[in-house]
Amino acid sequence: MTEFTDFPDDDRNWFILHMDGYSKPHKGTDSTAVECQLVPIPLGMAAPEKLSLRQTAELFGMRDGEAFITTIFVGAVSVYAIGDVFRRSKYVGALPALQLRTGNALEEGESSALYTAHHSTGRLQEVHAHTEIGRDSNRYPIKVLSKRQLDLDPRYRARSEFLVVRNTSDPDPTKHVEFVIPRMAIYRTFYGFTNKVADIFSMGPWDTVASEAVYSEVFAGNKTGADDVTGAWNLVLELGMSKDDATLIALLYFDEYGRVQANRLATPMQRAMERIDLDPSQDPRWYTNARLPLQPGRGPYRAVVSGYALRRRKGDSFQGKILLVRAIHSVNMPERMPPVGKILINDNTDGAHVQVTDEQKTWKPKPREQRKRPKGMPSVDTKAGSTKREGFDVPALSFEVDPPHPSHDLTKDKSTTRTGGRPAPNAPPTNEGSHGRPNGDGESISHLRSRKEKRPASDIHEGLITAMEMLRTKGHIRDFAPIGPVVLCQLVHVAAFKCWNFLTEHQHEALRRNAVVGSYAANWSTRCWPYLASGSTPFTAQERSALVLEVDLLNGQKGFWFEIEMRETENYSSAFVLHRGGDVRKEITEALQIIRQASGISMSRHFQSKSIECYCHPHYFEKVATRKNRSTKGEGSPDEATQDSAELTQIDASPAKPKSAVWSAGPLTTFFSRFSADKKIPG
Repeated sequence: MTEFTDFPDDDRNWFILHMDGYSKPHKGTDSTAVECQLVPIPLGMAAPEKLSLRQTAELFGMRDGEAFITTIFVGAVSVYAIGDVFRRSKYVGALPALQLRTGNALEEGESSALYTAHHSTGRLQEVHAHTEIGRDSNRYPIKVLSKRQLDLDPRYRARSEFLVVRNTSDPDPTKHVEFVIPRMAIYRTFYGFTNKVADIFSMGPWDTVASEAVYSEVFAGNKTGADDVTGAWNLVLELGMSKDDATLIALLYFDEYGRVQANRLATPMQRAMERIDLDPSQDPRWYTNARLPLQPGRGPYRAVVSGYALRRRKGDSFQGKILLVRAIHSVNMPERMPPVGKILINDNTDGAHVQVTDEQKTWKPKPREQRKRPKGMPSVDTKAGSTKREGFDVPALSFEVDPPHPSHDLTKDKSTTRTGGRPAPNAPPTNEGSHGRPNGDGESISHLRSRKEKRPASDIHEGLITAMEMLRTKGHIRDFAPIGPVVLCQLVHVAAFKCWNFLTEHQHEALRRNAVVGSYAANWSTRCWPYLASGSTPFTAQERSALVLEVDLLNGQKGFWFEIEMRETENYSSAFVLHRGGDVRKEITEALQIIRQASGISMSRHFQSKSIECYCHPHYFEKVATRKNRSTKGEGSPDEATQDSAELTQIDASPAKPKSAVWSAGPLTTFFSRFSADKKIPG
């Protein structure tokens, strides 16, 4: 369900330009509301996913453009982000975002921030869009973000805070990148990474509400605290939490610096409440001041982010790119952070000792969705993929601690199995979260379970985009653009990229029914090729994804490049399927099913049996730390390499780790040369 309280009543596409501005209550509940500024996409523009970087920059900087302010439930910030596109309140996609690594921009966390001191007086200041950072040659003020860069509502320009950092690791100043990170993006990453956690941080200071996330008493021989022997930070997580949450919760709960940053989140809310108590006519809104909980000096910190390139500042000497960050997709934890031990208070494992009794089974005094996990269900929702978003019509963003922080599961000292009957439930009412649907039909708290996709950013995807940009610049292809699904049960987020899964139409329909009626009709084995990691249900398994690029060729034809997500032990060729002139997404869906049937092997023959032209390209990556202009070939499918790439056999073929992920230009150039305007494509 979409959580907008209101939405423009027209047929245009509207995208989220900005999110900030908290207030209570939301929809007549005790929950917190967050404002969204929506901006329309002109009807004459192309589909959102096909917009160019220049067109996207124009959208963000439409001066005095039309805007619409609406609100969402605070828990929705875990999945909603700037750039998301809606039509009549229904999610239809997102503006194409760039994925970049921050380099040295965040090495010292918050200490890397720019513009925190006034350029002339040196006085410390918060950084807003309208913050003056200098003067041009005509003595006109230069702002952090002018209206021609980001056309924010005046309230947000004056009160929404940003973290501005700059990557200067490249010696060429034109390749420097200034990252403008809305504080809401930091809030989403570290304090609103699930609906429950986002709701907790809107209740009050962390020290007073941490008990909603962390159980402080003894549970089955385990207690929250530092282990006396190993020094590990042990956590007993409360109902509604997941073991996936443990690393970030431990950082905020045990680390002194992280705990201070978590507590200061409540300061603007407390000031707003005091202001309203003194004068009810005052503005009840507050604006997030979320800070990175990463202590300076314990880095260097590296992150992967996605965002939108904005127009350059007029009169500014900075020659590089300015990126408005949409989301943070990965970051490393501080050095010397102890390993994390974790267990759920509703853990369903047997423990070291099992006691059997004929007593009655018991009901917990909690809502049904938060009772003890059934036997056989994993103790952690390990993979919150596109199929585990029953509560929102918006795809979950991906985030991963990278490299993974050391952690281990704690063990119960004993467990009790009751064999008696179960009494009738007597669950008390709850006001946790915003449970009602916008139209008043039915009750649902499924959105409280929505989580981020736990999937790291792909180096191969980044390298492929860079290689395609090179081919376009040098005239080997006319153009290219990533193309994602519009049906949410087909969608998998891999960092900034909207990818496709390999599920069948029958499985997609089962997932759609499940999202509507809430029954677990979706029930099939996940120990198969379309899944990277299996689970007890499709909602806990991790789907295999494919990044799809729509490529315009020099000979006037169009094709689709399929980049298959792989396990570490796999190496499938990329597939390039020629467009046959029909519906684009229908052809992509059909091609995905053929690749599924082939399990990524001998794809050309499988497509040929369907009278579809497909050409496969093995992975060729540049060598790392070897002499210049030498390249290396990954271990692809031998039959694909022989069938479609005979002209490439003289390339150095020693194995390359996918992490190198710098695609060799020569093989790609040769591959696309067969589609040049003066060559006839073999039938």
